[in-house]
Amino acid sequence: MKSAHEEKERLVTWLLVGGLILFLAAGGAVILGVFGKLAMLFTAAPLFFLLSVISVGAGLWLGISHSKSPAEGAGAQREGHVMARYAINHLGEMIFSYFETDAEEAKYYVKLQYLDGRTEELQCAEPVFEQCGEGMRGMVIVHGRWLSRFEQLPMP
Repeated sequence: MKSAHEEKERLVTWLLVGGLILFLAAGGAVILGVFGKLAMLFTAAPLFFLLSVISVGAGLWLGISHSKSPAEGAGAQREGHVMARYAINHLGEMIFSYFETDAEEAKYYVKLQYLDGRTEELQCAEPVFEQCGEGMRGMVIVHGRWLSRFEQLPMP
């Protein structure tokens, strides 16, 4: 199963790798500029260095903002449909069956679809996870990326 945040994670990776490559290019430009007597490369080194700092800074900022505490943010109540639910144990293995959720240190996730068609993958506590059945419709309270409550609504 793909992460709902795969695009953002890929962007963070490319920003950090690109910053490292630009930093190495700045170092190479300095070395070639001094020892190879290539003044044009020597003058380009500060630009490469500045771009590397910007790239790494943007990657770190985006990564930290993505991985901040999932419970941060104002609570929002909306109606949602449970598309999937699963747990991940301490080994990183996905657990799908109800009777296997007794794993220690498991993290519980619920994938919701809202009325406007948006989908969101949220982390939650085990009691909330047990209330969310696949296919159920209900009112949810979300704080950032944390599902704090699920209240089932009757199906029409």
